Amino acid sequence: MPSESVQVLCDEALAGLSPDRAVAMSERIDAMLAQPDLAPGDRGCLLSARAIAAQHFEPLSEVRRGLSEAIPLLESSGETAHQVHALTSLAAVDLMLGEYRSCMEHAVRALSAIGLDEFDSASPRVTGNLSLVFNEFSAFELSYHLAKASFDSVVNNDPNGLLLMAGFTFARTITEAVWHDDENATAVRRLGEATAVGERLIAEADRAEGSSKLIHLLSGQLILAEVALLRDDLDEAQAQIGLALAAPEGSQPLLQGYVYLVAAIIDRRCGRIRNALTHLDAAEGPMATEVHHLDRILAERAACHAALGEYELAYQQASNRADAASRRYGRSMGAAIEQIRARARAEQLGIALTERNRSDALTGVSSRGWFDTSLDVRSTNDDDIAVILIDLDRFKLINDRYSHQTGDAVLRRIGAILQDLCGDENHVARYGGEEFVVLPASGDVQASVDLAERIRSAIESEPWSLIADGLTVTASAGVASGAAAAAEATLHAADVALYRAKAEGRNRVVARGQALS
Repeated sequence: MPSESVQVLCDEALAGLSPDRAVAMSERIDAMLAQPDLAPGDRGCLLSARAIAAQHFEPLSEVRRGLSEAIPLLESSGETAHQVHALTSLAAVDLMLGEYRSCMEHAVRALSAIGLDEFDSASPRVTGNLSLVFNEFSAFELSYHLAKASFDSVVNNDPNGLLLMAGFTFARTITEAVWHDDENATAVRRLGEATAVGERLIAEADRAEGSSKLIHLLSGQLILAEVALLRDDLDEAQAQIGLALAAPEGSQPLLQGYVYLVAAIIDRRCGRIRNALTHLDAAEGPMATEVHHLDRILAERAACHAALGEYELAYQQASNRADAASRRYGRSMGAAIEQIRARARAEQLGIALTERNRSDALTGVSSRGWFDTSLDVRSTNDDDIAVILIDLDRFKLINDRYSHQTGDAVLRRIGAILQDLCGDENHVARYGGEEFVVLPASGDVQASVDLAERIRSAIESEPWSLIADGLTVTASAGVASGAAAAAEATLHAADVALYRAKAEGRNRVVARGQALS
């Protein structure tokens, strides 16, 4: 835990600061950071808190630098809660800077530290930031549950003034999901929750002061306008967006850009095409880093130009939309987005490897449960994966002819042989009964075939008569290699190859249907 004075400062910084308070808070933190002999954990907490406060007045690149410096200190000091705060803040900053790959990596690390089923116990700022990030990567269901956890934690008890952030994030998550898939019945039903949030923020405006009053009011009106638009209630949508447009422009350009975007969509649907284009011009600058909103701006431009008969311009906007998506996500980002939740789950499973019973009691190799977990983890990698399945030939005859005690002795010896030949880098487990499985370190099929052949040969040449007179033991193996994302298919292919080895006479290795011994 950080020292008491450091914890007090950090709590204030994370409570939600106005720009003026953020500057004063940063000055207090700077004074404490200047103290000699500051413990690494305290330094990490202060650097993280300062960076979070500095988002109000410093360039994002400086904020990013501070958070990046804080995270290793927090990790090495075991300050998990503060590390999660720093990771989620860094993910949000990366999103605004267009650093999408590192944004996703930081968000997944934070989500894994929280746990996929522990959202309710996390800080509302953490779950709110994660919701924004995953929403931008189109992981709408995950984003919804994160945002709901954030909102639920402050809706009836908000000592730190986080209701506005949590509520607006929650409502936006719901509306984005419907924009993305308006035939999703679950997403459409949730529009009622967004309406309740909008009405709550408007009610809170009566209790707010200064610029906060305007932001509460504007946010609530915007939510209600967008929900009405999604329900095809153009009269209500126009009424709410008219109120939002009439509000004086404040220090929230992103929120104002959002208002202009919704106004443009309403204008186009009401046939006011030129007005729509004017509002899109006003929206584009503030929303340049908002992936979904920028995509919607470009789509609306194309629709407006098409409505005016300006088909060449419409085509150009459609092309710009495709180019923007390509630049933002890169060639492989689409596949990465689809794996967000799987990767988070894999990191949780990786942690679980140290907590589960890894060893098979009889053979000393790893358990089937460990293998299943390892396969899940490996399936999220980009590299190829190889699988070797090994089955002792006619093992039932050994039990019947000699005894089950002899069979157990054979299995124990097999475990020792596998551990000697596979080492630490090639993971080996008992798959079931007399069947074993190896996950080689490399996905190279020939290297895996060579390892399988060494195992087969070692089993055949082992002096089994030391266990029982006349005892001989051989094994068959199936080898397969394929994309890690298709790990289950690779396992199945290895099983098919093993069956082929048995059918062709046993005591051999088969890969890709060809006998190698």
